[in-house]
Amino acid sequence: MASQPINYLAGEPPIKLKPKLSLPRILYVLVVLPLVAVYLGIATIIRELFIGGDSLLDLIGRFRLRSNSGLVQRSASKTAVFVAIVRYVGSHEGWTNDTLSRHFIPSELVRAIDITKMFQPKYPISLKRSGALMARTLAGDRLILNGKPKQVVLLGAGLDTRAHRLKLPAGCKVFEIDIATTQAMKKKVAAEHPDEFKNQDVQYVAVDFSKELFTDKLAEVSDFDFGCSETVVLFEGVSMYLPWPALEQTMKLISTKFAPGTIVGMDVIDDFFTEEGSKRRKSALARRLMRLVTAVGEPFQWGLPIGKTAEDVFPPLGFNLVQTVDPADVERDFLKIDGEDTPFARVPSIFHYIVLRVK
Repeated sequence: MASQPINYLAGEPPIKLKPKLSLPRILYVLVVLPLVAVYLGIATIIRELFIGGDSLLDLIGRFRLRSNSGLVQRSASKTAVFVAIVRYVGSHEGWTNDTLSRHFIPSELVRAIDITKMFQPKYPISLKRSGALMARTLAGDRLILNGKPKQVVLLGAGLDTRAHRLKLPAGCKVFEIDIATTQAMKKKVAAEHPDEFKNQDVQYVAVDFSKELFTDKLAEVSDFDFGCSETVVLFEGVSMYLPWPALEQTMKLISTKFAPGTIVGMDVIDDFFTEEGSKRRKSALARRLMRLVTAVGEPFQWGLPIGKTAEDVFPPLGFNLVQTVDPADVERDFLKIDGEDTPFARVPSIFHYIVLRVK
């Protein structure tokens, strides 16, 4: 009897936690909130507490990007810090289970987020319009847990914490590939908090993407096995920042160097930022995304061309398209709670999460 295909993105709805309100936290608000308001700007705090919406954009734009480690500003991109902020905000109600991300964002902002949660308990602050980031995190988590790999490669790992917060299969090895400065900061933070960053056996593979092929650097790691088909590669939050020739080269490296059967999870967007793709820029979420990209100074460079889908683009590069999740499916499968009719966050119409298998 033929085995059933694996649904790599299957999973339970997020767990909604009850907000906690305690006397120490109330006193903390009464004492610290005025100081935080002055530091961040009273208008920003008011918007966060009572309105929500786009105010995290203001925070990320005006905030001095320093973290508890003091290294964020010179070692991690603003985009990576912003994603860490969203993951930490989501952890308040169990969406991402990622309290570790607080170590990578400004400590003052961590306190402001904690304070805000007391006043806006129903949903995490500013996540109603950050659904794509939340869904991407949940999709990658499920892909690893359902795939039960022996090896996980986080390509362009950034400030990812999966190696430390997920219950990985026994014997599973994790390889994080990114620039040396980001990895130096991550290793420093992990060493400072060994009780939280419990998996100290992560292999960090430093790559200068402008000069080196990541597969060449990975080949230097004795523990990595290119012949292992039980491998999951997560390539999240990267494709849209690469020009097509660079993305094409990266995908071909995966399909030719990794074993057939290797699973790749990645998010892609439709082209909505070039002149040709501007007609897709009609939704409020897409316009907000453009504002965010402009604010952090890290522009998009590639998206699915008009008239093309992932099925048109990736199979010619050596992959089978296993699953594709479009915006409506993302909201249904990742962003709804049991018993509630509407998703807690929205996803831009340009967002897709895909699962590929090396032929």
